[in-house]
Amino acid sequence: MLAVGIDVGGTKVLGVRLERVGGRVRVAERIHLPVARGHADSSDGVAAQVADVAAVLSVDTPGIPIGVGLAGFVGTDGVAARSPNVPQVVGVDLGAALHERLGVRPLVDNDANCVATAALALRTPRVSDLVAVTFGTGIGGGLVAGGELLRGSRGFAGEPGHMVVVRDGIPCVCGQSGCWERYASGARLSELATEAFAGGRVAGPDADRSGRSIGSRSARPGELLVEAARAGDAGALEVLAEFSGWLAVGLSNLVNLLDPELLVIGGGLSSALDVLSEPLTGHLASNPTISDRVPPLEAAPMAEASGAVGAALMAMRGAGTDPRPDPTARPGQ
Repeated sequence: MLAVGIDVGGTKVLGVRLERVGGRVRVAERIHLPVARGHADSSDGVAAQVADVAAVLSVDTPGIPIGVGLAGFVGTDGVAARSPNVPQVVGVDLGAALHERLGVRPLVDNDANCVATAALALRTPRVSDLVAVTFGTGIGGGLVAGGELLRGSRGFAGEPGHMVVVRDGIPCVCGQSGCWERYASGARLSELATEAFAGGRVAGPDADRSGRSIGSRSARPGELLVEAARAGDAGALEVLAEFSGWLAVGLSNLVNLLDPELLVIGGGLSSALDVLSEPLTGHLASNPTISDRVPPLEAAPMAEASGAVGAALMAMRGAGTDPRPDPTARPGQ
């Protein structure tokens, strides 16, 4: 079984060509591009970019199922009604754009729902209640209860990044102030890292204070901070411990609300769990309402490609190429 999955986030478009044989999956090909910043209807817009990626990944397999995950409030019609961090996708019918270009109507869903789908399908042993939280430019959530995605009345369930955790706090691109993602997203970690480097709190391993490079590899400030923590830099470890406290605020609320068996961490922060998990688990365990039931923390399967892989799995099931029941199907599918 083959499918294409594409994950559209605040900074990147990541596409995969997924092969599935029985219960095993393999990413046969991958494309990773910066997200287009032009108008969505222009030649350099995100709709054209997604269509180009899908075309390349399906060039020798006409009619292959295609799934697309979008950051934002994606309705049951597959159109983003709001997307604070990727505003160029709002109101864009990517399904129609890809159908016109490739003759295939893709399955379009929220990117964190795609991550939750990947975790639900690929984890061994399986669980039926989990929360997948994606930490990137913003924070997204995929909520699974009883083996099924919770979608809400219009498909917008699972946007914990816009829970207000500080009244009159840091302004958010969504229009509110004090949203969780302004304190605990990957973008916020980069802000804290930049401040730490500029103020001399963290020296950073093999990096200049601008946070532009580490060795010969391009890296963001948040990545440099994590590298410094891995190297044992006391200042970096302190910054991550403080940042983990903000991670725990939102995760504690989700545990209280949904009582999951598992917390799945997706997005860019998933690769930093080796240095984040200890302080984060400590903060969660200190919360008296969940101290006796802190769920295990796991990185999303397939790492950074998890959203694209989940989108491909959804597309397989939507096209009927996966014979097993689909616990993630939209109402009416």
